[in-house]
Amino acid sequence: MASRRVLGQSEVREHPHLLWNAFVDLLAMTRHDDDLEPRQLSARFFLWYESEVQNGGHFRYFENHGLAQAEQTIQSLSELGAESQAGVLARALSVASRHNWGGISTAEEFVAEALETELNAFDSDFHACAPPLSELLEAHLKAHQDWYIEVRAG
Repeated sequence: MASRRVLGQSEVREHPHLLWNAFVDLLAMTRHDDDLEPRQLSARFFLWYESEVQNGGHFRYFENHGLAQAEQTIQSLSELGAESQAGVLARALSVASRHNWGGISTAEEFVAEALETELNAFDSDFHACAPPLSELLEAHLKAHQDWYIEVRAG
């Protein structure tokens, strides 16, 4: 099922940031992967990885998404030009696969586990990668805006 956000030309001219907002909204708020096209899914996995690591590191990424999405995310990172980050996630996955994910129920448990994990080193590696994922994702949107957003006259 094709899914795109719709914006008007005049609002985009006045507020160009709405393109980015609509892109992120589509990827983050669409409930099921089946509601996105396969070419949109790569950007979704890419965005979720970026967001989770920026907001809580690889520990948060694996706690919230488990191991199942990691292989798809590695592939998506490579497809969109983030080879360095794909390598970091692949190495983190090899460590994360030894852990039982999804059992944390309180913020205190999360903090205690996150502070003791071996995954923290991968967070530093992630932040050292160039170019940053945000730049690659912006370039992807610019090149493929019509995959995600329909801009109508008006």
